[in-house]
Amino acid sequence: MTNELSFQLDKTAEWRARKAERHQEDPRNADAVARLKALSGQSGTSDAFAVIEDMETDVDNPHYDGLSEARSGVLASIGFSFLPETVDEVAVAIVRALREYPSVEDMARVASKRSA
Repeated sequence: MTNELSFQLDKTAEWRARKAERHQEDPRNADAVARLKALSGQSGTSDAFAVIEDMETDVDNPHYDGLSEARSGVLASIGFSFLPETVDEVAVAIVRALREYPSVEDMARVASKRSA
């Protein structure tokens, strides 16, 4: 699978591998590496996966700016507080996390109220 989510899963696995070397007393890092690598090789089929793929290139999407942060937070939790079996579960978690971030329109409304 060659898409942005797969790439980010692989990058997170590399980061976790470095953490596993530094913190050998904590087996969760090594477990997370294996899980992240397995997830990065899967093909997503859910609506959430399609939404994320579309959003990665749609700069006009109101959640585009929050996607990177939401994705990073979800991927960092894999192997610790989040134990997904499929990449579609990861996609759903990212879409849910996006709800926590304000859209550009939300931020503009707040800014206009502050300046009024």
